[in-house]
Amino acid sequence: MGRQINYYMEHESFLQVAQLALDGGCEIIKENLDVRPTTVIRTRDISMIKPDDWHFWFYVPEAGEFAVKTYDCGERAEHSFSESGNALIEAGVSLVLDDEKEIRRARLYVQSGYYDSGGVWIPRPKCVDAVYNKLVRRVKKLTTYDGFYYVTEHCQKLFDEGYKKR
Repeated sequence: MGRQINYYMEHESFLQVAQLALDGGCEIIKENLDVRPTTVIRTRDISMIKPDDWHFWFYVPEAGEFAVKTYDCGERAEHSFSESGNALIEAGVSLVLDDEKEIRRARLYVQSGYYDSGGVWIPRPKCVDAVYNKLVRRVKKLTTYDGFYYVTEHCQKLFDEGYKKR
């Protein structure tokens, strides 16, 4: 369980959300899954968000430690129900698939918390809520609500041209 806002948002609009996260003290986390071994990239440089990137996390340092796990295939961000996951806000850019004429939904998501090794519930830190709420407000300013999702003007134009929501 957690909180999320679903949206259709292209790269340029997403950069405004990412910049707000950076301005709020976050780091951008992304996994480079295109090469082996895979790597986890931590940055405070907005130029690291390329137009073909679509999945990120915003790490809130005051919320706790961020962990990277190593597997046979390489590094992966520890984003599941753990201390590390409690310090992350999942964020995405909508994938625009021109060949299929579809746009894939993206979201901001935070987990509710996690159970530690002793079975004690550790809720999501308030500082993560504060950053998440700011980001949600920015998403809402950049989009209009269509009754189900938040959609940027750019994505709406594509829908009007026949692109499908996915």
